[in-house]
Amino acid sequence: MEFFRPPKDGMLPKSDDGNQWRVFGKPIGKGGQGTVYLAESINSPNKEPVVAKVLNPSRVIDGIPTDSHEIIIHRKFPDHRGIIKPYDALIEPDPEKNSYLILEFAKHGDFSQLIPAEGMPPSIAVPLFVQVAEGLERVHGEGVVLKDMKPSNLLLAENGAKISDFGSAEMSSDSDDPMIAGTPRYLAPEQFHGEGSTSESDMYGAGVSLWESITGIRPFDGMSDTDIAMQKLTGTAVLPAASDVLDDDNAQLREISKQIERLMQDNPEDRPTAHELSEALVKSGERTRRTYIDLFVPEQRIVDIVAELASMGTRQETKVASDWQVSLLPDTTS
Repeated sequence: MEFFRPPKDGMLPKSDDGNQWRVFGKPIGKGGQGTVYLAESINSPNKEPVVAKVLNPSRVIDGIPTDSHEIIIHRKFPDHRGIIKPYDALIEPDPEKNSYLILEFAKHGDFSQLIPAEGMPPSIAVPLFVQVAEGLERVHGEGVVLKDMKPSNLLLAENGAKISDFGSAEMSSDSDDPMIAGTPRYLAPEQFHGEGSTSESDMYGAGVSLWESITGIRPFDGMSDTDIAMQKLTGTAVLPAASDVLDDDNAQLREISKQIERLMQDNPEDRPTAHELSEALVKSGERTRRTYIDLFVPEQRIVDIVAELASMGTRQETKVASDWQVSLLPDTTS
């Protein structure tokens, strides 16, 4: 596979709206779908960094390049606080050339980097996952299924948690493809049964992601993808309650554990919707005398959150199977 190589001046071709963007530095992420750079606008006096996701060349089907799929879906969410904001894009009709997507830069990285060894305190995890649930509610409301909901696809920006990657996403009307795509530890059992992906399978992934964020433990760690698939096919892929793992019996953690258990039900119809998850998490905060206003995450609170998580230490790195994991942080290697 040939990854994108920027010209010496870093200039990308003009976008569909006629804007000019320049990438700089080394790639901050590479994957099966493309290459990610920090970038800046040439047209605008605002030189705040953005992210340029330069997609790999693709096939053309019925006159439409397949790499435009992600761009078309992401454009459905121009401004939602729980979804990374798309600023601009180029859909390149020539299959030998690169399309690209210009996105909001989430400078604090993704959840897989941020989760400390002992897990996120509920006071941090709850407001962040309220935002994630609200983002999911909007995504599902537009008839979109993410198909690969996991911590590395959740970013922390200056104003909170954001759903970031629509590379595997599909319209729900097109999501009955039995092919398994995504990271096995976060996929729902029905996806392994060839039943396709639905909003309910996204909710399963949200449950696994919440469990990992709270406990600090990678789910099904040490198991091969095949072993994980077999457990999910046979209904034996069960994670212990977060409150039991942490040996903590406070009311809020019990409520979070209850919601995770509901999210990870084998029967998709038994899982809560994104809206129901958001409401339940808000109520769990109220039970510990936190108001709904407290659950909205102001910019200063994000700075405090990042500092608190950093002080708790990072997890031991282990290999995690993934078709696309991007670290949206500046490259500090020499």
